[in-house]
Formats: sequence, C-alpha cells, structure tokens
Amino acid sequence: MIDALTELSPLKEQLKQQGYLFIKHFFSKEEVERLSEKVKGILEDRDWGFQRDGHLVPQGSVMRIGSKEFFETIAAMMAEDKLHEISLQGKLPALMKGLLVDDVFSHPRKMVRITYPYDFNPEDFIVAHQDLFYVKGEKDMLIAWIPLGDYPPECGGLEVGHGSHKMGLLPVKANKEGRFNCSISDIDNHTLDWRTAHYEIGDVLIMHSLTVHESGKNCSEYFRLSLDCRFSSLYGRVNADQLLPSYYPNVPDWQELTSKWAFNPFQVTPFSLQIESSNAPLEEVLLRKSAFV
Repeated sequence: MIDALTELSPLKEQLKQQGYLFIKHFFSKEEVERLSEKVKGILEDRDWGFQRDGHLVPQGSVMRIGSKEFFETIAAMMAEDKLHEISLQGKLPALMKGLLVDDVFSHPRKMVRITYPYDFNPEDFIVAHQDLFYVKGEKDMLIAWIPLGDYPPECGGLEVGHGSHKMGLLPVKANKEGRFNCSISDIDNHTLDWRTAHYEIGDVLIMHSLTVHESGKNCSEYFRLSLDCRFSSLYGRVNADQLLPSYYPNVPDWQELTSKWAFNPFQVTPFSLQIESSNAPLEEVLLRKSAFV
C-alpha cells in the first residue's frame, strides 16, 4: 500500500490521470468515529432519527434541504470546532500540501452531507456536478470527501467519473424545483466511466474541482453521513463566498458560530490570499493554469 505522506509522486500522477484519489484507511478509525458520533448526536437531539447498530435511522418528517430545521442543524454542526480540526491540522492538510506542491488554505466553508434513504427524499438527491461551478477561485482546488460510517455501494456512497476532469466545465441547469443550479444538463449524453467503492471509516476520497461526481442512491434504511473539506493554494485566489459558512445568511456567520471556541481560526483571512468577488466570472477561472488538467 502506498504511504500517502511519503510516496507522493505516484499519487500526484494518479490524480492527474483519474481526477481523484481513493485512499483506504488514511485516518485512524478512532479519529473519524469521534466526528461521526458528534454528527449523529446532533441529528438525534434534533429528532432526525434514532441510533441503531451504529447507524442513524430516519424518523418523523423529512428535514429537506432549505428548510428551517435543516439550516438550524447545519448551524449546530458548523459551531462544533472538532468538525473543523481534521482539515486544519494533521495528515489531511499535509497530504494536500504535498499534492498541490504549495502551502494550502483550508476553506472555512465545509459541509456535513446528510443523505436520506432515497425513497424518503428523492427531491434532494445530489445529481452529477462539478464543484468548480460554485467554488470558483483556483482551478486546482481539491475536495476531500470523508465518509462518517461504513457504507457499501447499496448505501449510495459518492460516485466519480474517471478522467472527467479533462472534459472542461460542462453546461449546467437547475432541477425541476429550480434548485441545484450546478447540475450537469446533458450528463446522459456523455459516456462516463463511473467508479465507486465500499467506503469505510478512515477512508478519504480526494477530487479535483472539475471532476464530475454524484451521490449514489442510498438503498439502505439509514442515513449516509459524510464531511466535505476543500483546499487550494495559500497564495492563490479564493472566492469571497468560500470564506462564509455554507448556506449563509440562513446559517449565521463565523463570529456567531465560533463564539464558544477557545480559538477562532477563521477570524483573520491569510494576507497571501487574493479574495475575489462573489460574482467573479467562471471564464477567468478556467483560464488559470492547472497541474492536473
């Protein structure tokens, strides 16, 4: 097995060819289990479900993306400093620094993905998309997708299009409710080599900003939970929106979310970053150099 922190050359080549890296048992099981228990505890306290055999089983009404209950839950999660530590210190930022060959900026904007069994909530299913559409900033932005449980394929773990980062930025559309504006409009016209895995606690999936990915259908009886963290060069550009919490202003700003923290890492933005306007044109981002495309 490749040591992800010492044998970087083959990993960088894989990322360049595939658009993603899947590293088994990158984190210690205990480290991710602590995050998982924190997330499940918040959801259980807010009546999303109940725990059974190490999983969270949905109960009651569905908490749809965009609902008051959804925003309040995301705010409670983002106010937990332990959910941010995994991207700020330790193995993950060290790996990202090695892949980008540069000091890295861990984006404050993170997301805990709370994926219902598909039949419970098909309208919030996350379809094929590329993160660059929303995130902008540097073209070489890397996403770490961290499963917060053991999820075989029937649980709908993330699916990635092998080599799809070389297709450029694809046209997009919203869904029938006018939501998820980054959904690729003609994905059925592309022949993609979709890949997925049996994800386990401790695994990490790293993707390039242009890699096409989507949620698999969760055919289990319980939630699939995961954490998204994003990284880019500490000396590059970052879109202003990425410095705010996800779903802001429906979710409070960092000053309120971090009020009980001993230390707020988001209080000051590194002076080396170039902060771009929220409406910076994607055309300019696509012209920027990339080591992977």
